[in-house]
Amino acid sequence: MATAGIDAATQALIDYLRAINGRDWAQAYRMWAGDGAASGQTLEQFTQGFARTVQVDARIGTPASAEGSVTLPVALVAIADADDPAKDQVVQHYQGTYTLQSAGGGWRIASARMEATPGDGNPPQDMRDPATLLNAYVDAINRREFGRAYTYWNHLGQNSGQSFSQFRQGFADTAQVAIQLGQAQLQGAAGSSYADVPALIVARQAGGSTQTYCGTYTLRRLNVPPFDQFGWHIEQAALAPVAAVQLGSEQAARMLQNGCQP
Repeated sequence: MATAGIDAATQALIDYLRAINGRDWAQAYRMWAGDGAASGQTLEQFTQGFARTVQVDARIGTPASAEGSVTLPVALVAIADADDPAKDQVVQHYQGTYTLQSAGGGWRIASARMEATPGDGNPPQDMRDPATLLNAYVDAINRREFGRAYTYWNHLGQNSGQSFSQFRQGFADTAQVAIQLGQAQLQGAAGSSYADVPALIVARQAGGSTQTYCGTYTLRRLNVPPFDQFGWHIEQAALAPVAAVQLGSEQAARMLQNGCQP
């Protein structure tokens, strides 16, 4: 299947999850095939099923495509209100797949196989600290797992400032990325922790050329339980091209300490 179709299917699933977070149940319902019928529920039943859902976050895996359909692996974390209003909100973990089909010039969810999985009260392992998240982000890019990389950005990729297709196309000619991180600067504000992480990146293009970038990633984590279990996300990035530098060198260390000055 053409890459454009896979991109569109991935974006459709992301839009579905964003609609859930926006509590736009009618829009989310219509993301299912047959104007919602493929969900196996009426709109009222569908709405009631999400009545206690407060927020969801997800990592999207490598797609598998067939003629007219795309299957996406998904690891999902949801926070929901408890049945008893006097009790704390609960964290739910799910893992499985969504299958989307092309219909009427767009993509709709045809089926989902999601199963509850146990949680340990902590964020996903790749999102527990800023350095781990950024290294996981680069690993996802190098593995061409762009759905995972995109959803490391906050609000299901929205903070990247790009659609999923634009994000993936930005790495179309990138063969390999290497990163070196400096010391994170932590600060807190209004229920969140922020981490400014200096970074040097060397990107090797498919043709063999390289480009070096230096700057800062700003990451965010919610502090209020149980939302802290979502872990760290990329909030924004400020990177600019610089002259070539060898990662791991003394010059690289100086640049990370001195605001990218050699």
